[in-house]
Amino acid sequence: MIVLLTVDVEGTHSKAPVDLLITGKIQNEEYGISKIMDLCDYYQINASFFVDVYEYSLHGFPQMKSVVESIAKRDHDVQLHTHPAWPEDKRDNQKIQDWKANNCLFDAKRPWMYQYNLDEQVRILTKGKELLEEWTDTQIIAHR
Repeated sequence: MIVLLTVDVEGTHSKAPVDLLITGKIQNEEYGISKIMDLCDYYQINASFFVDVYEYSLHGFPQMKSVVESIAKRDHDVQLHTHPAWPEDKRDNQKIQDWKANNCLFDAKRPWMYQYNLDEQVRILTKGKELLEEWTDTQIIAHR
């Protein structure tokens, strides 16, 4: 039996989305991607982490690059996860909703890939692929 372990790496809700939703930092412990990698390493399993790289427009370029590099340095697979924009979400207060709408790289009124034509989709995927390849120095071959 073949088992593929995949992890979506994204965090666009809360006041500290990277700390709370990606690294899962609670006090001085991390329960997010680092803990997942610890478990994978313990059981000698490689996982594929599908990173919504476009979140650098929300969290900052250095922070997202650091997330990606932390996965790649531990020899886990980094691939592309795509949210061109982030839909309105009732979990977010108005300040966070405004922050997401004003900082997305693409059309804030079209948060889903199917809302873009083929040429736009290719441009969106190419941008994310190129950025991840730059940060990881490996070829990106998968998307979800």
